[in-house]
This record gives sequence, C-alpha cells and structure tokens, in this order.
Amino acid sequence: MKAVTAKFAGLAGAAIGLVMSTQASADVYGLSYLDIDNLAVIFTNVESGGPGLFTFETDQNARLNNVSDPSDGAASCSGVFPSAGDCPYVVPVLSGTAQNAPGGGLVRAENDYQKFGQTAEYSNTEAAIIDSTLVAAANGGSAPTSTEQIAESNLQSGTQASASTVVQSNTSLSFDFTAGPGGTFIVQFDAALDVKSEVTGADVGFGLAQANSSVSVLLQSNGQAQASWVPGSGSIFCGTGLTCTVTETALNLTNSTSTGGAANRAAGNGSYRLLVTGLQDGQNYNLALAATTSTNLARVNQPPPPEKIPALPPGVLLLLGCGLLTTALRALHSGATR
Repeated sequence: MKAVTAKFAGLAGAAIGLVMSTQASADVYGLSYLDIDNLAVIFTNVESGGPGLFTFETDQNARLNNVSDPSDGAASCSGVFPSAGDCPYVVPVLSGTAQNAPGGGLVRAENDYQKFGQTAEYSNTEAAIIDSTLVAAANGGSAPTSTEQIAESNLQSGTQASASTVVQSNTSLSFDFTAGPGGTFIVQFDAALDVKSEVTGADVGFGLAQANSSVSVLLQSNGQAQASWVPGSGSIFCGTGLTCTVTETALNLTNSTSTGGAANRAAGNGSYRLLVTGLQDGQNYNLALAATTSTNLARVNQPPPPEKIPALPPGVLLLLGCGLLTTALRALHSGATR
C-alpha cells in the first residue's frame, strides 16, 4: 500500500506541475504593409519642357525593448533628367538596409516583405523603390514606378516595440503648354494595403497595439500648393483656376488602427487616379509623393496569477477515502486488542 501511495503522490505532483506551467499564449501585434504599382505621372497639351531635378529617399527604423537596429536604414539618390544621376538602373532602384531590432526572434532579409505574424518577439522593417520610370527612361528603358514597404512588430514578453518606413520622391517640372484650356496633369497607380493591430491571450488589458499608413500627393508651384490629395480619403485640395477630378477605390490608404484586444484591420486592393486641368503655361511645378508605414506597441508586465491546484478526479477521491477508512479501522482494531 505504501508503494502504491508513493507512486500516486508522484503522479499527482507531476500533473499539478504541468497545469501550473501551462499558460495561454499572448501577443501584442502590429503590421503595416503597402505596395504601390504601375505609378504613372502624365502631362498633356505640352509643347516643350519636362521633368528636371528629381530625388528619391527611403528610410526605416526598428526598435525593440528600447534598443534600435544600429545600422543605417536610410538611402537616397538624385539626378537631373534625362540623366539618372547616382540612381542605379537595377532592381530595386533604391533600398536602405533592412532593420531588425536586436533581441528579436525573427530576422527580415533584404527585399523580404513576408508577414511574420504573431509568432516570436521581434520588430523589423524593409522599404524600397523597386522601379522608377525616370531612372528607366534615363537608361534607355521603360518601367512603371513601383514601391513596397513593411513595418511589423510583435511582443510576447517585452514592454515596447516600434517600426517605421518612409518612401518619398520629389521632382521639379517645367512645361510650356499649348494654347487653350492649359495643361493637364494625371497621377495614377494601383495599391495593396494591410494595416492591422491586435492584442491576444493574457495580454488583453495589458497591451496596446497601433499600426499606421499614409499616402499623399502634392503638386506645388513657387512654393504654393496647386493640388493635394490623400488617396482614398476623399480629401483633395484644388487651387484657383484648376479643376481636380478623383477616381479612387473606397479603401483609404491613410489609416491608424489601434486596439487593446480584438483585431482592428484595414486591408485590400485598389486603383487611384487624380486628374488636374488648367495648369498655366510657363510655370515651374514640383511634384512630391510620400508613403509611410509604422507600428507602435506597448505592454505591461502582468502580476503572476494565483496558484490554483486543480480538483482531484472522483476516482482519486475514492482511493483516498478507502485509504483513510482502512487506517481508521486498523487503529480501532489495535485499540480493541489492547
């Protein structure tokens, strides 16, 4: 009986230890992904002129538990069309070093835009101008402008994570337009977007996740805005004497999702087009395009849960009862014989 009792005690202790060590998984997660393809900038009714100086820039940063990737994630190049300047005709045209915050369990490679999701603890980014019409044309080729960028972070035991990317271009333009209604300007592109924030498991109520995206188009002349547009938002400014027409998918490319629990997500694909008519002859213009993605996560360390010993199964209680009864009977018998 003693041997059986000792063996059962060992098994019960192991079972209790297993229950105590098992905890529900918990994550504080943020994702912001943006892909822009087939970007075209078109001017019509042009007699002469065209693009001049252009600049491209990408920048990215990743931080995990107050430690940032020490490498420089920024890159830039420029030229004066029809020269490509120092912008190489390769794929991608421009990309800074992918950022991986130290201490993370997942590493993002160069030109890696996969979505890691809610697994491990990490914070990383990648952003690039894949192709550029100006650079392609300067090298005797043709390619639509396209960009891709991702910021993604996940917390499981840490307290802070953030990631951000910026992709932007500026181009100076000088045109002589034909007489009549003036010049026409068109910018159009396709986009795929996935912006998500979520807190799961035991971190609900102890974590906060935010993910953001933005896209903007700005046409200026002599430092004054002539037209500005936030694709998908319905927000558009059109200067005096100009007519602006927008054709866009309902999906807003500028988002800020935030949650302390259930998933908050904006995702989908769309096509976007801005038409501006009435541009004035002989004016100098500047076209600025910018896109950003970012995440910002925080969690607080939870107090340890109170120890809870699971109820013993009925069969075990029966065995224990039988053991106690046997002991009691033996004691009575021993007392009687004395």
